[in-house]
Amino acid sequence: MLDEHRSHFPTDSTDPRDAIDSETACLLRSFMVPAIDAALNWSDLNSALERKGFAVGFRDGRLIFKRLEDGQEVCTGRVLGTPLRDLVKKLGRPCVRAHSDGHTGSLMV
Repeated sequence: MLDEHRSHFPTDSTDPRDAIDSETACLLRSFMVPAIDAALNWSDLNSALERKGFAVGFRDGRLIFKRLEDGQEVCTGRVLGTPLRDLVKKLGRPCVRAHSDGHTGSLMV
């Protein structure tokens, strides 16, 4: 069973229970990476992803993508080939509002 501090979505961790299948990862990359690549700043990224039905979030220092319709966490940035450290180099440091749980945060734009 997952504990409260562990992510509840497919990730790139070495735990096989967390692995996202390669077909889903490929589809997500083809759908989301063009928007990520075109973004000039975090606000651009947020707007482009919202048009696609997704949002940026943060969990335990990692970039996550979640569905707008229900807030379900979909994958990490690393799964899409865009880890947080690479986006920070491109877009600058994000302004993040920490949530009261101490593990998650939202992008402030």
